[in-house]
Amino acid sequence: MRRRKLSSRSGLDHGDAWAPVLRAAASRLSLRFAGERETLVLLLEACTERELQRATRALAAAEASAVVSAVTEALDRAHVSLEAVQGGRMHRDELSGALHLLAQRDEPPVTRALVGILQEQLGAHSDRGGPLPSPPIARTLQKTFDLSDEERSVLVALFAANELDDVHTLLHQQADRRALAALADVAGTTVAEYARLTAAGGRLERFGLITHGRGSRDSWSDVSLCAPVLFSFLSHTLEDLSGGVFAAPREARLTPEDFPVPSVERAVIQGALSAGRSVLLAGAAGVGKTEFAFAVAAAMGRSVRSVETAPRQGGGFRERSSAQDRMALARMAARLIDSEREILLIDEADAILQSAGGILGAIFGGSSFDKAELNTFLEELSVPTIWITNSVAAVPPSAMRRFGHVCRFSRPTRRGRERIISDRLRTAELPLEPDAARDIVRRYDLSPAAIDRLVCALESAPDRAPAELSRFADAYLRAGARGPLAHEYRPLPSAVSNYDASLCNASVPVAELLHTVRTRANSGRATRLLFEGPPGGGKTQFALHLADELGREALVQRPSDLLSPFVGEAEQNIARMFARAEATDSILILDEADALLADRAGAAHSWEVTQAAEFLQGLQSFGGTLIACTNRIDAIDPALRRRFHRQVCFRALGSRQILDALRRFFPDHQWTDAHADPLGAAPPLMLSDIANAADMLTSDPEAGLCDAETIITEIIANARARDRTRLVGF
Repeated sequence: MRRRKLSSRSGLDHGDAWAPVLRAAASRLSLRFAGERETLVLLLEACTERELQRATRALAAAEASAVVSAVTEALDRAHVSLEAVQGGRMHRDELSGALHLLAQRDEPPVTRALVGILQEQLGAHSDRGGPLPSPPIARTLQKTFDLSDEERSVLVALFAANELDDVHTLLHQQADRRALAALADVAGTTVAEYARLTAAGGRLERFGLITHGRGSRDSWSDVSLCAPVLFSFLSHTLEDLSGGVFAAPREARLTPEDFPVPSVERAVIQGALSAGRSVLLAGAAGVGKTEFAFAVAAAMGRSVRSVETAPRQGGGFRERSSAQDRMALARMAARLIDSEREILLIDEADAILQSAGGILGAIFGGSSFDKAELNTFLEELSVPTIWITNSVAAVPPSAMRRFGHVCRFSRPTRRGRERIISDRLRTAELPLEPDAARDIVRRYDLSPAAIDRLVCALESAPDRAPAELSRFADAYLRAGARGPLAHEYRPLPSAVSNYDASLCNASVPVAELLHTVRTRANSGRATRLLFEGPPGGGKTQFALHLADELGREALVQRPSDLLSPFVGEAEQNIARMFARAEATDSILILDEADALLADRAGAAHSWEVTQAAEFLQGLQSFGGTLIACTNRIDAIDPALRRRFHRQVCFRALGSRQILDALRRFFPDHQWTDAHADPLGAAPPLMLSDIANAADMLTSDPEAGLCDAETIITEIIANARARDRTRLVGF
């Protein structure tokens, strides 16, 4: 930090509001260290031009011949005439230069005489005790943090010690106790009171207004003003203090509805914040917790003041942020926001919350403090505050109870991800194809952090043509799904790109099913559908198609995702499945549902009964859309089967659907009813028989166009192979 250079001969800026403070500090120090040359320098720079002129004339008129001789010689060396001084025609710089030369001679009689005269000019003896003068900015800070007069005087004294450049040299020459007594003199307090007010754990340290350089109080020099406070004192405004505490402001880019938080919980969060309570958002890194906080604030008509996640370089705190430093920043921030118009955001709060958790807290937080300190802070925090953490595992339960609400946060919904991607692409002016964002979220569950990396990658793409950018994005996402951050690029189950729902031979018309699900979903009503039929009929694909049509994410669960060899774990997995689907507003699709919903009448083990019971309980309370797919409808427990609103059978294709499927998968051929005859005589055809034949026969572009007979032969072979597997019982 640059200090006021008192040895630069320019002296104090006596028009500055801090000039009376620094003059008083210099005079008080001069009384304790009257014989030090640095004391003389402080007095010279603290005096005005008129005071220096009077002091020089007084020296020239001294009775001691040695003093008069030294003064005359110093004036001559500085090319200053005594007559000019006595006539008041000398500028301050010239006088100061001459007196500095006199001080450098270090002659005790001259030094004592000059110090005594300057002290008289400053009125040092009449200003020996009591608090230092305080400029308006110091009183504003006192009111903001509800400080006592003594605490304010300590801050003012520390500022003066920082600004008076020669003070550090002067105090370093003294024993620690003598130096501490000098600082107490400047503050107008006793040594014991000064030590108490600047001690670790005191109000000044807990608010972050002062810092301890080595984390303790081993020396007088270990205590200093926090840099943001120092900047505010220099600029005479709290804006510099706020600038050192808060991150740069920004606007919300999404709405609360874009996040996987139920409307009731959003209302609870806003109610807690409106009442001045604290809210905790907990969830994995990169799922959008911070963006949700900004969205909630915007919905409430408030702005966000976010506490810096780490002290800035040279910010007065230790370079490696500790829990105590983060706590001090939070305390300071809480005093600086307007609780009627702003919301305080404490992001990356793990260091604070986990460091009060005992041994584990110390391991995860890097340092620790008594959890009572955290509890007290949460109780006293009377401004609307959003805390964000990645985990609550190490947070003390006593602290958790003091939050107005705790929200377990998951990834954004499909709609939210599409909004985020569209916003980022628009901001970056990337000309992707019109449905690019929708296609990306249909195929990948990207975290907000992964979306930002995708946009950065697209900005560096060599070709900006829309089609090329789309291919580049697809290649990047495939690579990300196989990379070390694969959990942020999770591929989603979705209907195949050439899926045509009209080709399904369902017992309920496709359009009617879609209308039923959409109507009930839009009205907030639960929908439970049971899809049954032979394998290959398109049950799972149609369920995925429904999710795409509704613009909802599909949560596909198979027996391997839920069942476990450990007793009780399957039941927990089932409960978590329903909770996750409801929290993310997903279409829950159970594949091979008969393995999960088996008839309890034939159960050989108790855990088979408890699993079915857990599923039945979850099914009754689930408020979303559930689609269960099975090839063995008779194996499902009758009690569970009755809980579904509609049972839909996916049957083998009829002759008209066979022709439509041939034209859909093999558009280069002219298909007639005659081609359908041999297929009608084969084992019952399912849609997958034709789809698999198309995949096999068109996979080699060099093989050329297959004739109709080859295609029909391949389809029949697929149907017979599938039919044999059914006989074995698969």
